[in-house]
Amino acid sequence: QAATVDYVNPAPYEGVVGATLFEDVQFMQGSSGYVNKLGKVDAGWYQLTLTDFVFPTAFQDLRVAVTTATKVVSILDLKDGFNQAIGYLQLNDRDSYYLSVYGVTQSAGFALYGVQLVQFVASPVPLPASLVLLMSGLLAWGAAGMKRRTAA
Repeated sequence: QAATVDYVNPAPYEGVVGATLFEDVQFMQGSSGYVNKLGKVDAGWYQLTLTDFVFPTAFQDLRVAVTTATKVVSILDLKDGFNQAIGYLQLNDRDSYYLSVYGVTQSAGFALYGVQLVQFVASPVPLPASLVLLMSGLLAWGAAGMKRRTAA
């Protein structure tokens, strides 16, 4: 069953995926895991994606966590037949971060996963046309009022 689930937080605002901070695709067999040091990052919102490619078999359990040395920032967990989870998390530039992946395959065979952490960049919000019209009307009204005062 192919599905995308948001387990952590919804997107903080409209935006686009920016620079990739971490990306990895690996096979696992049995019960396995690893930790990767991300180090210092730029402050801002990040999109974390975890994918079970269901090739050659699916994972029984697959998780990814972003942590500091002392606290868990975010955990994505694939379960209930879903093969992709996307979450959004806010990181600061004061802490050093780690990314941990843990998986258990359904059988003694291999399973393939992918994990990606990218910076989430805000899209510029355009001014609505009605705001421009309102501002020009207020400006014209103020100019007319000043003209009346100077004429009197």
